[in-house]
Amino acid sequence: YQFAKSPTLSPDRNLKRVVTRIQVENDLSVKANQEITVTGDFNTKLRSHLKYISPDDRAKFLQEYMELDDRATLDNLEISGLETLGKELKISLTWHCADYLFAIGRQFVLELPIVKHPYAALLSEESRTHPVALGKALALEDEITVSLADRFAVDSVPENREVSTGVGSIQINYTRSKRKMVMKQTIRFQTPTVDRDEVNALKELVRVATNKGTKRVMLIQQ
Repeated sequence: YQFAKSPTLSPDRNLKRVVTRIQVENDLSVKANQEITVTGDFNTKLRSHLKYISPDDRAKFLQEYMELDDRATLDNLEISGLETLGKELKISLTWHCADYLFAIGRQFVLELPIVKHPYAALLSEESRTHPVALGKALALEDEITVSLADRFAVDSVPENREVSTGVGSIQINYTRSKRKMVMKQTIRFQTPTVDRDEVNALKELVRVATNKGTKRVMLIQQ
């Protein structure tokens, strides 16, 4: 006899998807709507946090969970099916933030609101002697649509990126027109544990995901 290998579940069984729609106003402020969908472990952990805290504390927790700008004001919060044991949890946040853009010369920088990568701390490690336990295979998806007021136009967006290793993959794609931009980012980790000799491959994915240059859109005035 020998031990059989446990089947590897698809990363999409543990999914965190965030769809963000941003309206950039003439006064450099933004209005945003974010729809968060979580399944698997993401669903279990987030649901357990939200279910046992007060509505006021839920708003504060989700602002921190989504790492919103400290100046952002939450206008509306909706949580669907929190009291049930559904396979997924959906949350909608509507918020606004004054002076969200900042100027560099003649350009204005729009920082896309994406949560810090959960394994960013690995980049500070010079070497590692133990495997990295991710827990389960997982997927992180972000889709951000930016619409601009008449004052602004899209000047440049980051280059598309695609990296695939034995550990997982990351894809970042941009499309743009004069007053609209769409970014789609998908990160997948295929295995619950990353062996020591594969940690550098994991770091490569995390490095791309945490690069601020891939999250900045440059605007110009018309």
